[in-house]
Amino acid sequence: MKNLLAAIIIFSFFSCEKDNGSNNDIPEPTVVTLPNLINNSGFEINGIASFSNWNYTSGPIGIDTFSTDVPATGGMYSLRLEPLWLPGEGAVETYITGLTGSHQYQLNFKSKCINIINQQATASVYIKANFVAGIQSLGFGNAQWSSYTITTSLLSLTPTDTLVVKLSAGSTEVANWQVLFDNVELYQLP
Repeated sequence: MKNLLAAIIIFSFFSCEKDNGSNNDIPEPTVVTLPNLINNSGFEINGIASFSNWNYTSGPIGIDTFSTDVPATGGMYSLRLEPLWLPGEGAVETYITGLTGSHQYQLNFKSKCINIINQQATASVYIKANFVAGIQSLGFGNAQWSSYTITTSLLSLTPTDTLVVKLSAGSTEVANWQVLFDNVELYQLP
């Protein structure tokens, strides 16, 4: 019995063929990396908190606009927004120009809400021309860093149109909360 087992092992060893690269005809999959259309998507430049390429829609920007509470894939800072008293809104926007034609766009971001109760923060992507069109929004309120995605089709962009990405902590009459944003990316899908 031992001799039979040894013969099977030896036969198996010698019957194995060395891979001589005969599978080289199978091409490697092509990985397409789409460019992020948002400059300063992590709210920092060279490790320094930065509001570059973002516009606060109402109220002043203070030193406490940034937080060192960041997602695992973040840098050193995230954006911290608080709601404004009605009718104001604690929000930021960034603008992308020069896009034309009809395309699908995907907005990805990470967010975390602190002390938010019965409210939702929002993120939106839309066209701003002579009027607002194609708006897509998402409400959220998770107390842990979470990833979110908005996909939208925007039709017939002209060179004079502006694509707007808006991040908002909302408005309030009573409560106060904070919303952190990081890794905000916008892609034009193929």
